[in-house]
Amino acid sequence: MLSSFYVIIAIAMKNLKILLLFVLLLCGCSQKNQDNTNEKLEEYQTYYEIVTNNARFKEKSENFNIALEMSQIPDGTYRYAIVVDNAQIAMYDVVMIAVEDDIQFQDAAKMMPSLGIFEDTTSLIPGQVNMQQGLAKGLAMSGETDKDTVHLKILVQYKNAKRTKETREFFSYCLNTEGFTYEDSKKE
Repeated sequence: MLSSFYVIIAIAMKNLKILLLFVLLLCGCSQKNQDNTNEKLEEYQTYYEIVTNNARFKEKSENFNIALEMSQIPDGTYRYAIVVDNAQIAMYDVVMIAVEDDIQFQDAAKMMPSLGIFEDTTSLIPGQVNMQQGLAKGLAMSGETDKDTVHLKILVQYKNAKRTKETREFFSYCLNTEGFTYEDSKKE
């Protein structure tokens, strides 16, 4: 009888060790996910500040098309979309972010539209579309605002095929439901 008791205790201890190992693995995974999230938030902040600190903006790109659209949604707010497509050159690992109304990072009450920071990056290659390989025809990001006009500063960043050169293009537009116009917003 006593030996059966020891067998039960041994089995329970073994299961306890397995349970403890499982809990430790979960905690480790959770910490790893938390570290990854913190890295992504820091990356987002860096891109955000690059946009707000930039002084030179373009109206259009020679390398791709950029278009914006805004519409009012039933709750009375406005949704806007920013689309980059028709790549004229190979654009690998595209990252995009838009900042509304020159709001500084520390004053932002919401996340600004971004692409390629919190999710895998996508590439735009002329004449190639294969989503399994991360090759898209175009990229879009969207945001919402309670204003009928929004001023957007946008960064589109991409790399060359060897991923040895990074290019950043900055755009500044005023957008409403009628369309968008370029804003020359050079800082003094």
